[in-house]
Amino acid sequence: MTIMHEPDARTKKRNAIDFTADRAIEIYDRKFRDEFEKRHKGKFAVIDVHSEEAYVHDSSAGAYRKARNKAPLGLFFLLRVGSVQAVSL
Repeated sequence: MTIMHEPDARTKKRNAIDFTADRAIEIYDRKFRDEFEKRHKGKFAVIDVHSEEAYVHDSSAGAYRKARNKAPLGLFFLLRVGSVQAVSL
């Protein structure tokens, strides 16, 4: 008899998106969270996980555009400053 079960969070396979998100959040927490949540709450921030730079704008498209102009080959993670969850990758 074979017993099948769904993997839980500890055994689930992780992919590149998971690692990118983890890295971006670690950078945000370490370098930007305190300042951004005081000065830019509610705005959007794009974190470039390669350069560890952040780009802030009132809109998600504006933040992404700023990041892409500065780092055309960057690997980006978008979040809303002060929000519990990330917006996208």
